[in-house]
Amino acid sequence: GVHIGGWLYWHLNHWHIYKDIEDTLNHDIVRKFTNPDLRDNEWMIQENLTQAEIGKNGLLIFGSRRLGKTEFESSYVGRSATIYEGSENLVTGGNWPDIDLITSKLDKGLSAVHPYFKFERIGDNPRKEMSLGLKHKNFRRVEWSKILIRNFDDGKNTEAAAGTTAKSFLIDEIGKFPFLESFNAAKPS
Repeated sequence: GVHIGGWLYWHLNHWHIYKDIEDTLNHDIVRKFTNPDLRDNEWMIQENLTQAEIGKNGLLIFGSRRLGKTEFESSYVGRSATIYEGSENLVTGGNWPDIDLITSKLDKGLSAVHPYFKFERIGDNPRKEMSLGLKHKNFRRVEWSKILIRNFDDGKNTEAAAGTTAKSFLIDEIGKFPFLESFNAAKPS
């Protein structure tokens, strides 16, 4: 009788993240790339995401370290790019180091999904866009979706998202730069 939303189901069953695991042999903490655990954090994100989707609103997530924000962002965009044909999925932020962290996790997560969900990269420019799709034997490429990567340059490049039609849209680390003008410029997308 408990509803598990689409993103949470995807995140727990199909996405992979690095988790800290205790090595039982030497009792050291090691990083393991595996499915995430169901924590209160993910449950609360899904509950709020469901309400945002019903109301056709955005969802603002901020908080302390280890909340899982970047893991959520990469999983959310990865899911959207995987299941929605023709989608443009927008990853933005105020600087390249923050954006590069998300795109790195996104790249790693997309590479680890089950072959049933996996698309080939038919275009890959980590600071511009990733195109997912199919490559045929005759070298013809058929695009499925795009992940567009844009830098608001600490609020100086407010039109970075102009001209996009976003199925999923995120602005990373909004507390680090004046994001409101950039967000308002992106609303029509």
